[in-house]
Amino acid sequence: MKRSIKYLSMAVFALAANAWAGSAEEELLNAFVKCDASMFDILKNKQEQLSKYAPIEKVGKTARFQLGSADEDGKRQVIFNKPIIVNGIHFSSFSAEYSELPVNETGKNPVFYFWGFEVEEARAADLVVKFPQWGLKPMGKNFATPSQIIINSHQSVRWQPNMQATTGSIPAKNTVEKLLILEESNGKTSLYCTIQGYPNDKLIRRERLDLIEIGRAHV
Repeated sequence: MKRSIKYLSMAVFALAANAWAGSAEEELLNAFVKCDASMFDILKNKQEQLSKYAPIEKVGKTARFQLGSADEDGKRQVIFNKPIIVNGIHFSSFSAEYSELPVNETGKNPVFYFWGFEVEEARAADLVVKFPQWGLKPMGKNFATPSQIIINSHQSVRWQPNMQATTGSIPAKNTVEKLLILEESNGKTSLYCTIQGYPNDKLIRRERLDLIEIGRAHV
């Protein structure tokens, strides 16, 4: 089922991703919640330990889970050979998705990148309790970290706290927003990152080292 697009304009993004001196699985999740390239470096550096869950392929100087072909909604997924278990929570699959909103008033459409994990037999509130260091807070029916924003992607690719908090709006022209979302939908619990708005190629290559090429067909 196609993921419903969530427009971001939240408050200060403060990922409390304190470094854990733990297993490769802990390192992977702790890196993932930063919603940047850190996760893919862990897949490269811990490939031997993590490849038991799913095939890992090298991409340039980094690595990624080998995902299946895109479905009709542009989602690519791999179901793990066995769940990744951390703090008693079972992470059962990983997916990545790209979509573009058909709004063309400015000559360019806002785009939406999603990537993350599905969780087995756990409610969203369970993850909030098990992983307090992630800084997830209530957001409507779900949980999220406060968002980060790039005010003008033509001038800078530096993230800053998004102090203009609104919800339900399309990202403003030339802005880019990012956050971590934990949601329950259709009986499933998902933990995923999103970057949305008007990112340029430089930004996507920096945040998503797993993408060989930039564009809708390469998520």
